[in-house]
Amino acid sequence: MAEQAAKKTATQENGSLKVNIPGFMRKGVRLFRGGKNQLNIKAINSVLFALTGILTLYYINGISVSLNKIQNINLGSIMSLKDPAGISKDASFLKPFSFYLESVKSRDIFKMGQKIDSPEVISSKAAEASQTLKMVGISWSEQPEAMIEDTKAGKTYFVKKGQMVGDFRVENIYKDKVTLRYGVESIDLR
Repeated sequence: MAEQAAKKTATQENGSLKVNIPGFMRKGVRLFRGGKNQLNIKAINSVLFALTGILTLYYINGISVSLNKIQNINLGSIMSLKDPAGISKDASFLKPFSFYLESVKSRDIFKMGQKIDSPEVISSKAAEASQTLKMVGISWSEQPEAMIEDTKAGKTYFVKKGQMVGDFRVENIYKDKVTLRYGVESIDLR
C-alpha cells in the first residue's frame, strides 16, 4: 500500500523532484528536457516559433477573406430602395447641406447641451425691481463696488458682491452691469 502511494505522489530524489508521468507523455517531455533535468530552451523556442508562424498564416487568411467579401458587396443595391409602388428611390442617408449649416449656426460651442430659445419669465417682484432700481455707477478695483439707486425710496446703495439691496442679493459686479438675484431669478442692471 505504501508503494502505491509513493508511485502516485511526487518523490524527492538526489535533490531533484521526480513526478510519475504516464507512458505516452514521457517521450514528449524528454524533448523539452536537457541534461541534468534542465529545460531544453532550443526545443521550446522552436515550438514557439512554429506556433507564431501558424498564427501569422491564420491572420493573413482572415484579412484576405474579409477583403474578398468587401469587394463583392454591391453598393448600388444598398443605396437604392424600392417603395411599395415599385419605383426605385435613391436612399441617401445624408440630409441636405443647409440642414447641417443651420444646426451649426444655432449651436453655442462654449455651452453644453442644446440651445433653447425661450423667453424669460420674470416674477412681478423682479419686474418691479428692474423698474425702480437703477445702476448709477461702478467703482472698479480688486473688490468692485456698485452704486444702485432706488428711485421709489429715493436711496442710493453702495454695495459689494454678496450684499443686499432690499430683497435682492448682489450676485456679480461687472465693468458695465450689475447682476442681482431674487430667489432663483436674476436681473441685470445697466
